[in-house]
This record gives sequence, C-alpha cells and structure tokens, in this order.
Amino acid sequence: MTRGLRFAPPPATVSAEAAWLLRAAFPSTPASHPPAPRAESPAAAGPDHAPLAGLPETAGLDPAVLADLADRLDLGPRIAARWPAAELTTAAGAELAARLDRRRRRAVAAALLYETVAAEIAAAAAELDTPLIVLKGFALHLHRVGPPGARPFTDLDLLAAAGPAARLHRRLLERGYREAGAPANDQHLSPLHSPQGGVVDLHFRIRGLRLPGTAGWATADQLLAADLCPPAPTPVAGARLPHRELLAAHALAHGIEQHGHRPASYPLLRMIADLADLLPSEADRRRFRGNALAWIAGQVSPPEADAALDLTATLTAGHLPDPHDPDQAGAATLLAHALAGALDPGYREALRLTHASGRLAAARRHGRLPAYLAGKLLLSRAEVRLRYGEPATRWGYLRRQLLRPLELLLATTRAAAARLRLALRRKPPPAR
Repeated sequence: MTRGLRFAPPPATVSAEAAWLLRAAFPSTPASHPPAPRAESPAAAGPDHAPLAGLPETAGLDPAVLADLADRLDLGPRIAARWPAAELTTAAGAELAARLDRRRRRAVAAALLYETVAAEIAAAAAELDTPLIVLKGFALHLHRVGPPGARPFTDLDLLAAAGPAARLHRRLLERGYREAGAPANDQHLSPLHSPQGGVVDLHFRIRGLRLPGTAGWATADQLLAADLCPPAPTPVAGARLPHRELLAAHALAHGIEQHGHRPASYPLLRMIADLADLLPSEADRRRFRGNALAWIAGQVSPPEADAALDLTATLTAGHLPDPHDPDQAGAATLLAHALAGALDPGYREALRLTHASGRLAAARRHGRLPAYLAGKLLLSRAEVRLRYGEPATRWGYLRRQLLRPLELLLATTRAAAARLRLALRRKPPPAR
C-alpha cells in the first residue's frame, strides 16, 4: 500500500486499450483553437477545451474491449465531446465513434432535461424564500467547464437549509413529483422523480465537506455566509453556484471517501475528469492545495489529495504515471485502483468488506452504531421494492425481511474470501 492512501490494488499494467482511452479522454488543450460548438450544444465550449490534434489510431486494438472499457470507466461521452467527429471516426473507426457519440448525445439530452427541472425547482424555492445551491454534475454543467455532453450525470443534486429543504420537498410532492423509492439519509431527503423525468436529490448538508471553524458537514447557510456560492446563471435564475474550488473539494471527498470503496457506483476517473476541468492549470492546482484542502481534512488525506491532483496533471499532459518513480507512486496507485475497480470483480468484492468496516467504525465513533445496524437489518417496504422489486404477495415483504440477516452474512463471507484471495495475489513468490 502506498503510504497515506487507503487503496492497495493488485499489481497491474495499463492495457493498450485503457491507455488509448486515457489519451483520448485527457488531451492537452491549447487555448488558441477552440472547436466550433455542435448544433445541439446548450452552450459553446470555452477556449480551454480545444482538442489536441493527432489522436492516435486504434489499429491493433480490440474495438469491443475499447467500447466496453469506455462504458466501465465512464469516458465515452468525454472522448466524443472533446474530439471533432471526423477525427474521432478516422482514429477509432465509424462504429466505435458512433457509439461514443451516442453516449455524448445522451449526456447532452440529460443536461437539457435537468435545466428545465432545475429552473422549475428554483422557482418553487423562490416562492418559499429558500436559497438553493446547485451541486455535483449539474453545477459543472452550469460552470461550462467542459464541452457540452462531456460530463454525464444521472440525477440533479440541490442543497438547501434543512427546514426549508423539507418544505420544498413537500411543495414538489404537491406539484406532481413522486417518491423514487430510496429512503432519506443523513445528508439528503428521499429522492424524487420529476414529472418531466429524472431524479432529484434535495440535500441539507454536503457529506465530506467541512468549512474551517464550523461543526459537522457543510450546510447551505454556512456556504452562503462564507460567500462561496454566487448566483447561478440562467437557466436557473435565483439559484446559487459553488465556486470551482469548492466543487473540486467536494469531488475529492465524494470520489475517494464516499465511493472509493464502491467503484461500481461511481467510476473514480469521473472524479479525475472533474478535477481536470475544474482545475485545468498547475497554478489552479497549486492554489487549491494551499486554500481548499482544509475543507476535506479528515475525509481525504493529504497524500490522497496529492495523488489525485498528480494523476490529473499527468493524464492531462498526455502521460501515464510511472509506478517505479517514487514521486509518481501515489498517482500510479490511484490509477491502478480506478482500473481494477472497473475491471476486476475480485477486487471490487474485497473492497466491499473495507467499505462496510469503515462505515461501522464511523458509526461507532459518532455514537450511531445501533441506528446504523438497524438501518442495515430492517428494510422499509420502499427499500424492499427498490432492491428486489415488488413482492408477488404481501408476505413477500416479511420473507425478504427475515432473509436479510442471512443475505448480509453471505455477502460479508464472500467479501472476506475475496479479500483473502487479493492478499494472496499480492504476496511475493517464495525465493528459490
């Protein structure tokens, strides 16, 4: 394990297909020749996102592996958005280029949908005199930090103070929004389905982010008092948009602390792509190191933050980190973790045990262990439907509840076995 990093992926080399995708997704971007905006783009790409000429061809690479890996790493929309269609087709072939562009178009369509939904919710929040802050993927979309469609996101994350968030939640239900089925948790209310489509998460705190001199995770009132969220541009008039450094800090906490041990739910290279767009220059990353890392102290270690920023800088320079160079060891470990999390089922299974033990330790530390265990063992009807589908009979709910402890025991056993196999893979061969 690299010192200071919580991840210890198995030894691996970057395949030729993975190397091509990384090169295509993280090109150096000279500012002098911005690409023309595509016809369906919600906004023109800024000058920081001009594609670098000379995308290497995929001759000798497996197109099926490239397509599957692009989906697993969540890089397809980014690649299609950053390269001219003709150049991508020449380099990757018509079939792969078309598949990547379909992913980009889907991301553009989602962004346009959420523009409508966010504007509607912002208007409802204004009626309630509730300040509303945009988070995560939609915040990056409003910042226009990347080409349209480069950053896919599947839900709309918004932040309000706890009491106003609950009132806004009720107002949206009155206006035709409906419960999505997932329960509320300690950072957001129960997700809602919009009548127009899409899912909305109303947060009342930002997990993993803490402003210096405050207690607990950051709240809307704290961010507004610190002047970290200026007014958002149209089409979400009245909402607030966090500064780029705040979004970068949240991306680090979200990608490493919250989802680092659950790579299937959040590909880590999405976080690296966000950092590349939010902190595009070495000066930006240096300023971020000096000013913003205090916001995630205790959630992301300094070596982990350094590894993420170093990996961002290395990939955007068109290189891969060298695992044999001590100065690049952290970045190389983080890249190996991102690739193994996407491609190695045994590694993902082993991480489940680490994730569960970490959550147990955190619950015990904060005096919430009984509530945490009850939440894992006792499922609501909505959670049963979300996890397993609608039971055929009313007794199906009871059956699922009675089987839940056995299910957790089997999952823990599988994860422990996977962790043991991973440890044996890391063990050096005996000397002869």
